[in-house]
Amino acid sequence: MHYAKLLCTAALLMAGTMAQAQSTPHHHGAAGPDPAQGIQRLCASEWPSSNTALQSHCIDKQTEARAKALQFEPTASQAKTRIWARCERDWTSKQSGLDWVMMARCLDFQVQAYKE
Repeated sequence: MHYAKLLCTAALLMAGTMAQAQSTPHHHGAAGPDPAQGIQRLCASEWPSSNTALQSHCIDKQTEARAKALQFEPTASQAKTRIWARCERDWTSKQSGLDWVMMARCLDFQVQAYKE
């Protein structure tokens, strides 16, 4: 079996039960914390306040990645629902929130692996 396909299969199996997988992901219009504040908190945790240029660059990259990730349609299929849930779980930390750059990369990788 192709390594990427094996990884995807393992990721989908680890994503949880079908009931959990069918729950609506949190990104499309759900009430919750302000995404801009979450991005600012993440970048502040990664870069010291004395380096505002890198914080600003981080915010720009996170914002771009968030826009890309939100183009993903997790409700289009059960596989996409499981992929979204897995990536969201893997790239969210209690301290700094969701890392959108890694989330977008995870979505791309998992979709590609699923196709192979």
